[in-house]
Amino acid sequence: MRNSQKWKAITELYQMKVQDPEDPNVQEFLQVTNEMVQMMAEAYRQGIKEGTIPEDLDPVTTAIYNRMAWGNAFTPTTEQKMLLKQNKISPEHYLNVASTLIVRSTHKVLPEDKA
Repeated sequence: MRNSQKWKAITELYQMKVQDPEDPNVQEFLQVTNEMVQMMAEAYRQGIKEGTIPEDLDPVTTAIYNRMAWGNAFTPTTEQKMLLKQNKISPEHYLNVASTLIVRSTHKVLPEDKA
C-alpha cells in the first residue's frame, strides 16, 4: 500500500484477461507465478514437518488458494468495496482481518504463539 503505482501494476496483472494461453509471454508469467506458488507450498511442507501446520493440508492447492485470497484482499471487487464502505470498514482493517484468517486457516500453532 505504500507504493501505489507498484501495487496498481501488480493488480492489473492479476486481473488481466489472457487471449492466448500459449503465448510465450503468458507462459513466462505463468512460470514465474508457479515458482512463487511452489515456494509457498514448500513453506507449508516445512510447517507440516515441524508440526505447526495440519498434516492434511494440501500444500500446492492451499498456496494457489491463498494467492487468490491475498489478491482478492488487496484488490476487492466493486461489491466488496461497497460493502466495506457501507459498513465503515477501512481497507487496512480488511487486510488485517484477511491476513489473520489466512494464517489461522493454515496453522495449528500461530506464529505469535511460538515466541
